[in-house]
Amino acid sequence: MDTVSNCCGALFHEPGWPDNDICGCCKEHADAVEQEEPSIEVIDLDKEFDWSAYKTEILNKSVKKYGTVIDALVGMDARIADLEQTIKGMREME
Repeated sequence: MDTVSNCCGALFHEPGWPDNDICGCCKEHADAVEQEEPSIEVIDLDKEFDWSAYKTEILNKSVKKYGTVIDALVGMDARIADLEQTIKGMREME
C-alpha cells in the first residue's frame, strides 16, 4: 500500500507523508489516503531530462540554419511572434 494524496492519487513530494503534505502532482496541500499504487505517476522533468544538452542542440541547429547567433535569435523571435499571431487568430475563431 502507498500513501498518496486524496486529490490526485499521486505520491507526496519528498520526504513524503507525513513530513510533507504537498501533492506531487498538483502541488497543493492534501490529505493522505492509502491505495495499492499511485493513480498517477508524476515525472520530474528537471531530473529526467537533460535541459542543458537540449538548449545547446536547439542553439546549434538555429545557428546552422541562420548563420550567426544574432540571426538565429532574430529568426526564433520572428517565429515566436508568428506563432502568437496564429494562436490569437485561432482563439478569435472560437
